[in-house]
Amino acid sequence: LPICTILPHLKSTYGERMYFSYTYTDISSGFFSAAKERFKDYEGITYAVLDISKDAAEQIQDLGSFDLVVASNVRLY
Repeated sequence: LPICTILPHLKSTYGERMYFSYTYTDISSGFFSAAKERFKDYEGITYAVLDISKDAAEQIQDLGSFDLVVASNVRLY
């Protein structure tokens, strides 16, 4: 599911967000400008470069800090 589909469901019945932070990743930071515009109505979004064809442990400082990983529009060759 795309992020715009997931985030509305991560709110309580009172409208409070039920996540501390949501990390949006892409293969290049060049995509972040459009993503920031797309997700401007959501709080707690952080942005990070991640190339899934490479070892995630070498790219993410605190690999164990993620509770859930959602992959969307990803193509592995």
